[in-house]
Amino acid sequence: MRNNRLPLYAIFVLVAAAVVYRITNPPAPAIPGPLGQMPAWKSTVAIGKMVSQAVNPSGTRWAGVWVESDEASKARSAVWIIDFDRFTAKSCLAPEDVKAEFLTWADDDTIRLVCTSVTGKSEGPGVVSIDARSAKVGSLRYFVPEIARILYWPGGSDVFVGELAGPGDKIKLAAFSGLGDKASKVGKPIDFAMPKNGEFYVQAGVASDGGRFVFSVSDPSANDGRSYYLADTSTGTVRKMFDLAEVPGLVEGIWPSTAGVLMVCKVDGKLVDVLYEPSTGKLIERKGGISDLARWPGAPKSIGYTTVNGGFIFDLATGKNKTLFRLKKAGSYAEQRLRDAISMCRLYKLKSGNLVTVSETSGAIDIRELKPDGSLFRNVLPRQ
Repeated sequence: MRNNRLPLYAIFVLVAAAVVYRITNPPAPAIPGPLGQMPAWKSTVAIGKMVSQAVNPSGTRWAGVWVESDEASKARSAVWIIDFDRFTAKSCLAPEDVKAEFLTWADDDTIRLVCTSVTGKSEGPGVVSIDARSAKVGSLRYFVPEIARILYWPGGSDVFVGELAGPGDKIKLAAFSGLGDKASKVGKPIDFAMPKNGEFYVQAGVASDGGRFVFSVSDPSANDGRSYYLADTSTGTVRKMFDLAEVPGLVEGIWPSTAGVLMVCKVDGKLVDVLYEPSTGKLIERKGGISDLARWPGAPKSIGYTTVNGGFIFDLATGKNKTLFRLKKAGSYAEQRLRDAISMCRLYKLKSGNLVTVSETSGAIDIRELKPDGSLFRNVLPRQ
């Protein structure tokens, strides 16, 4: 009988060829973001760091951006998109010359990834347009160099707040409308003297027409360490409204307009409307709601949220908090961990009638799908 086995030298040649091929054609590195596949993944086990996340205006999709920054990776950025109703996850890499700063939603289907150029070109900040349905990267457009950076851009709006480039100790801020080279200033910019050791904080708001905007500053000299300012682009002026200690609760949203500054705050575990009146300089709790909500075009009609007691939906017009479910007292350690994970979240209702909780803690996201009674249906992207 003939020996049909390959000679040893032939095996050696095949192995050597495979090694050479792998060296010359290495596999593509894993993109930044959570490792593994949905739902058997965790947001804390990831490549890079999540720098920004947001839910689209209708509450049907979530997007987050991870950045891996080192000399080898040259600041690779990737966006992950989760469709709540379809229970699917997609991802895409940002262009090579891009470092992501934050993301926002242009509409329910389009993500705006605000970024800077890694190579330090003379352009201002850029925006990468991403189709959330296909996770395909669209256009990359840079703003004019006059804009040094974008501070705040609300979802579903073409109006944003930017810092102007230029010399001098004072900071110039302005509202802009439009995109790319067509972006134009709304009204007049304002000059702002940053307090000593101060820096911009994330809480902000801008009117839908860009006529007024609110920004906050971490300020060691302020009462409770933070101050809030109101800019009027029709006059190019800015005024300090209040310090954090004067706010009755945790700020959940800010919407300025010519009618004043509407805020939603969490007070004693419930959401409540709070109105700042520029004419009096006072903060007023509107426990009966805001019947003329149309005077704040950018404000949502309702906000879903959870606490340690259950899930609720807050109606801004009536000021009422409707109970969606109550959380039962946890028995086991596992039940307590789940209770901790799904409390203090934003809450969104799905087509199926189920609910989705979304919360961020120290740059780690947690997303769960609940049954209507508040019990866990499945993990979407848990922290632990």
